Amino acid sequence: MDASDQWQISGYARRQTKAPTARTLTGTSAAIGTGIDHDTRRAVRVRRRRRASTYDRQMREPAITDDGRYIVVNGRRWRATDPLIPEERRVELVRILMAWRREVRRAKGTAKESEARAGVHAAKVALGERGDPPWWDQNEAHRRARWQVEVAEPR
Repeated sequence: MDASDQWQISGYARRQTKAPTARTLTGTSAAIGTGIDHDTRRAVRVRRRRRASTYDRQMREPAITDDGRYIVVNGRRWRATDPLIPEERRVELVRILMAWRREVRRAKGTAKESEARAGVHAAKVALGERGDPPWWDQNEAHRRARWQVEVAEPR
């Protein structure tokens, strides 16, 4: 299958006969008069707009409740990371958490998915984002023991 066949299959060009070049897809004004139909130009604009709004949403710091126990993302409360965790350990646990999340994506639909999800859970418990009781109801010794637990990294 060559590039023009792939373009036809992707569904963006309903009346398109040949694949547009990368240059014509960089802007809607560049696409005018090149044989690219209105639907294709619109799809390019929408993708660019969506990409920009997603970027903005990801870059904003989440709101934190007054008591500091939750962060608010898109109107939903999520348990915040335990603020007593030393910065060095917090960075390490977040790195492990992200590695497990990547592993969940890779293992989706396979037997290893449950192991990857267990790794995400263990990292979130160590960060205080999951588990019973919540970090604000634990004494300092229990909180310290929770974040000092060795959390395995994906192989």
